[in-house]
Amino acid sequence: MNGLNRTRCALSVYAAGILLAGCGGDLAFPKSGAIAPSGAAVIAARAPKLKPSGGGQFTAMYSGTFSFATCVVGLNGRDGSFAFTGTGKGSFIRDSSESGTLVRGRSGPDKICNGYWYGEVTLTSRQHRRNTISFVVKGNAFGSLTPCLKALPCGFSVSGGTGKFSAAAGSGGLLISHSSSIYSDSWSGTITY
Repeated sequence: MNGLNRTRCALSVYAAGILLAGCGGDLAFPKSGAIAPSGAAVIAARAPKLKPSGGGQFTAMYSGTFSFATCVVGLNGRDGSFAFTGTGKGSFIRDSSESGTLVRGRSGPDKICNGYWYGEVTLTSRQHRRNTISFVVKGNAFGSLTPCLKALPCGFSVSGGTGKFSAAAGSGGLLISHSSSIYSDSWSGTITY
């Protein structure tokens, strides 16, 4: 009977330790001196690894206002700056705003790759502003393919993101065009996040 009581007592202490550990407490076992992991640590150790949450074909369309800061004839097309801000919708980011600036010329960051418009564009979710996707955009500026005159086809690559897009990656194409007072663009590519 004595052995049975010791077994019951040991099982009771062990069960209490499991319950305490499952509630986030720590328990020192008297004989071994070992500390049981906290309940959160046990749960985290057993939790499955999260898979990427999404991605695939990315399409988007935006429109809004734009401004030029000089659009003068340069050696290989037109030099200047094209800044734009608008709203629209995109795959995964849904209703969102867009802002960006493209520059070209001897005074811009593309001095080495003369003949290109280069810049950054950020899409920001309108519902969850912490969710953003940032892109590096580059477009050939030869001939009439320039935002100063007509449409500018560009390539894009994802350069970063925040919120649910913090691990975003991808690439594709972008076409920017404008009338006298409004710009519009259309995105197509692939994004994972």
